[in-house]
Amino acid sequence: PGSGEVVLGTPMFKRAVVLPDGASHRTDIRARGLNDRAKFITGLRWHDVEGASSPVLSRSFMPVQDLASGGTLELLMAPKPSTTFGVAECDRPISAWRAPGFVAVPSVSAPRTFQEDAATFELGHLESRTTLEWSSDGGVTWRVYSGPVEVTETTDLLARSVLGADTSAVVSHRILKVDHAWQLSLETPPDNQYAAGGDQALIDGLQGGDDFRTGEWQGYWGEECVATLDLGERESVTRIEVRALQDIKPWIWSPKRVLFSASEDGRDFDILSIDKSELAEDDKEIQIERFVCDVPVNTRYLRIEAEGRGVIPEWHLGRGNDRWMFLDEIVVDLAPSTDL
Repeated sequence: PGSGEVVLGTPMFKRAVVLPDGASHRTDIRARGLNDRAKFITGLRWHDVEGASSPVLSRSFMPVQDLASGGTLELLMAPKPSTTFGVAECDRPISAWRAPGFVAVPSVSAPRTFQEDAATFELGHLESRTTLEWSSDGGVTWRVYSGPVEVTETTDLLARSVLGADTSAVVSHRILKVDHAWQLSLETPPDNQYAAGGDQALIDGLQGGDDFRTGEWQGYWGEECVATLDLGERESVTRIEVRALQDIKPWIWSPKRVLFSASEDGRDFDILSIDKSELAEDDKEIQIERFVCDVPVNTRYLRIEAEGRGVIPEWHLGRGNDRWMFLDEIVVDLAPSTDL
């Protein structure tokens, strides 16, 4: 689209007559010799409305301007592919777009989060003559990229491409350092298409927005979510929060309630609190609901159980089907350490 060329392929009909928008003459397209065996174009002839005819052409496209002016296009068909039709570079349609001063942005290969001591990012570009530059201080200082770069803390990466005197737009990517070594296990795995990267996605520090398709949300279809969080050691927990999405048009409801509990050994859990949803199930607004436990506790293990609302009610187009439940993120606040 926008190239000014119509690319030719095997016709479906032996003849078609069209009147392009704004044209004063019809265009008659004829496939000479088309049958079940003869499906390959070997050449074409163009006859304009003035009666002038071209020789047999080997190009595999027609200018839109010619077709719009009216005439007859003959497609010469044969049982075997031509050795010349559309082979030479000049006989192929143009598939590139060029604009003076335009430079494509670089590609960025980097994790979104990391828990290890360091993470690495890489930049790339289709044009080998391009110089790649990156910045980690908001664009104040730009460095020339020469190979993989290691970062050890949360980094707001900016990158751009430079070709001669021209510079591309700037792309950005945040690499988030996760400071804890917690481990999360799920009794009920999320649906494969909304796994958000696996079990640890609910504690990776990336919070989903109001669009369930962005990849941060974990989706459960007709299932409750039971997640057990191992803090690694006894911690003084002051607050627990679970975020849930409600967007009922695509069958996503906030949980009916969320149960919070704690354990010293990871086996026997005591209930801390239960937080019920405050959203009406017919509330059509896209929104994020927060389920909170404000009961302080010294513990190593936490369990979060999000209960769904059952099947979709009769008034909804999805009536009788299971509902979706989308969660992200589990946030745990700890009391400041008193160690000297």
